[in-house]
Amino acid sequence: MLVAAVACFFSCYASHAAEPVLPTRKAEVPRNGEIRLTEYGYRHWGPELVRYRIDPKQLPQRKSVLLGPDGKAVPFQIHEGMLTFVAELGKGQTVEYKFQSANKDRSRENSNLSLKKAGKLLEIANDRIAVRVPAPQEKTYSKPMPADEVPAPLAGFKQQGHDWIGGSHFQGERKILFSEFRMIEEGPASMEYEARYRFSPAGEYACRIQVVNGLSYALVTEEFDFGSMTDGHDFLVLDITSGWSPDTYRYIECAFGGGESPFGTGGIYASNLTSYVDFKTAAWEGAGPSAMPHPYQPGSSNMVLVDRMTHTGAFGPRGAIGFSTGSQSAYIVPMRGGNWRRGMALTCWNEPGSGIKMALPIGVRLLDNYLEVGGDGNAFATLTHDPAFPISYGRRSWALCGGLPDKDAAEVRLRAGVIGLDRYKDWILHWEDDVSKTFPRAFMTTAQAKRLKDTINSHPDKDRLQSLYLISGNPTDAINSARVALKRMRGRNWEHTWAYTDYRKGEDLLYMLKVEDALSCPSLPANLRDQLRLALALDVYFFAEPDITQLGTGAHLGTWNM
Repeated sequence: MLVAAVACFFSCYASHAAEPVLPTRKAEVPRNGEIRLTEYGYRHWGPELVRYRIDPKQLPQRKSVLLGPDGKAVPFQIHEGMLTFVAELGKGQTVEYKFQSANKDRSRENSNLSLKKAGKLLEIANDRIAVRVPAPQEKTYSKPMPADEVPAPLAGFKQQGHDWIGGSHFQGERKILFSEFRMIEEGPASMEYEARYRFSPAGEYACRIQVVNGLSYALVTEEFDFGSMTDGHDFLVLDITSGWSPDTYRYIECAFGGGESPFGTGGIYASNLTSYVDFKTAAWEGAGPSAMPHPYQPGSSNMVLVDRMTHTGAFGPRGAIGFSTGSQSAYIVPMRGGNWRRGMALTCWNEPGSGIKMALPIGVRLLDNYLEVGGDGNAFATLTHDPAFPISYGRRSWALCGGLPDKDAAEVRLRAGVIGLDRYKDWILHWEDDVSKTFPRAFMTTAQAKRLKDTINSHPDKDRLQSLYLISGNPTDAINSARVALKRMRGRNWEHTWAYTDYRKGEDLLYMLKVEDALSCPSLPANLRDQLRLALALDVYFFAEPDITQLGTGAHLGTWNM
């Protein structure tokens, strides 16, 4: 979720950021300062920035320390009633962080974040990655400026131990009236920067770049609204190969459906960059006008489309795109798919004589059948758009990774870009049992269960139904139903969920009949009842998460015949 900004553009939309529909509240630091996180055997979470509400009177916060599971000090910051730090939770583990008094302020202990001025630029860095951005400044131009003459948000980046590379510029006919660059947070746990622009004749664009202590990527969140649909020719262009000469093109794809893993039916691929570009150039030139994708070139007309990437990476587009040499790499990895709005593809282009460019749309256009798989107006597309926003509003989040091998780049998405520990920690997984509520009540009533039992001998599926407690009245059958349901729920591989729940997940509802059957038995052992309640809560939160449902993002979720 976006942090609220003073700027009207961000604050206008902050209330509509993607949120779970189930009851959650930002977790609070316990009175004793002991923050406990538990994972129940489904997946690994983080490392990731997490936030907890904290009572300002709770501890002498100017003289305090946060101790991690290993007993070492963890960098933290407190701002507007929120304690923020980097946490990690292993699969099947319980970890504890302790916030307590100290003889001095130890919030910066073990922090590797740095911020320094470099001429007209700021350099924000940790021990893994660094970014260059325009130095803080607010400017109203005396006359509208061509967009490519105004500093764009990202002036460069680097994998630590290597030279600065890359950069960005705006592409389009719109001119810029106003720009503002500022730091949002400057803490030992996280530094966040914002660049904002107003365009002529209309339009706003805002970009936030966050560098977090110890993490191998910079998290970028963009919002844009030009007041109406555009023709699709306004871009932030990443000069991704400027300053270096990568020889390998890398990509992650999720094959047939977004719920499939990049390590399952999808995969991670690498090709010689020159050979890949030559192959794409031949395909582009040989396609002919009728088969050629819409020419949304972010520059000259001789640019050739190399690839496209969406926030799901499913049904054709890539799930991540990267470039590398023997010792250096850069990956663009979509994050938090449920947070995207009007999910237009990020496209990769080759410009002869200039190199590879990544084009990020900053003006909303109609979704395209080729670039985004299911376009607006396609009768077979199952995409939806968020009615809380105007049709001209777009939003996306992505990670700029430096120096990561393919598997680690994929795990940035898997561990921090789908749901994430900061949301998982807020799930309500344990609550008081309300004994006044009896089962069955989800799939049938008690009267319906009795009617089925009375007529079971004439039912064509009699043999299977008689194995249910609701029919047999045998507590052993309830125990068997509980075990079948738990095995099914615990067997789902959360660690390999790249984008969204695929079209086959509806079949998993079949085990809910077993859950209801087991919970209908008053004598079901308490430990089994507790396990079922926990597994149900985990499942319901998982499937209700915006990153899993992807409703309102513009993602095609599979055709109706599936």
